[in-house]
Amino acid sequence: MKKIVRFLTIACVLMSAVASCGDEPYEPCKFPSTPNPDVDSSFWKRHNDSSLKILAIGNSFTINASTYMPWLINTLNSDSICFASLTQSGCSLNMHWSNHIGLSSAYDLYYSNNGHWSHSDIKNIDLALVFFDWDVIVIQQASALSGIYSSYEPAFEHLVRLFRETNPSSSIAWHYTWAYTPWADNDDFKKYDRNPEKMYNAIMKVADRVSAGLELHIPSATLIKQMREAFPSEENGFSDDGIHITDKFAQYALSSLWYETLVKPFANTTSIECGTFPFAMDRERIDIVNDIIGNL
Repeated sequence: MKKIVRFLTIACVLMSAVASCGDEPYEPCKFPSTPNPDVDSSFWKRHNDSSLKILAIGNSFTINASTYMPWLINTLNSDSICFASLTQSGCSLNMHWSNHIGLSSAYDLYYSNNGHWSHSDIKNIDLALVFFDWDVIVIQQASALSGIYSSYEPAFEHLVRLFRETNPSSSIAWHYTWAYTPWADNDDFKKYDRNPEKMYNAIMKVADRVSAGLELHIPSATLIKQMREAFPSEENGFSDDGIHITDKFAQYALSSLWYETLVKPFANTTSIECGTFPFAMDRERIDIVNDIIGNL
């Protein structure tokens, strides 16, 4: 009977994907979601009994911001929490929805495993959503579009409905992507007159409006802005290309913020009080960052 329910669940999600496209009304799924261990048995065995399960759906900015989540989870919770990252390079909200409609297998899924990342066989957003009963689902817009309100709909509304239908008890978190540096070589930066402050303000205004009804908010945009102000000697703004966060200290800070937002409310553990780090860090610098995170 369980196998039949699992089949109906996945079939329902896939059929709704085919039926829903463009600006047409969203067709809700008719069956409740049921986890399916057959998709990736190693992943299932590792985290089926985890006390908290988090799925982050996004792109390279998701990867940048969650780089040290497996290390933090293992260090502070003995790896009793599942963190998974389902990403496609440059993926926007519209692309996520198109991938759902077209049954695309364009994603890579990595999950926390004893302080490191392990790769999963899951390549499809629908299979990822019904693999576990996720407690938290994280979503974001592509960075260049984050401050453009018209880029959010109807995909954002459709995706939120999909998340709530497949995981009705989950909390949905919005990730605020950060602004580029002044020297970022990206044509999309023209949308903000190549002005980081203008891009930041647009991201905050639009994301605040769109994500108001969601349960959790990860203010990565504000963290990076304040870190750049606190460490002006970092001439590259913690970024090799002016777009992504490539500096490991800043990546750790972002992961710490993610931990405080996504894990601390459920596990009652905090990264800010962590006395050890995944690499050598200056105590004064980390104290400054912890103070910033504590006040966001």
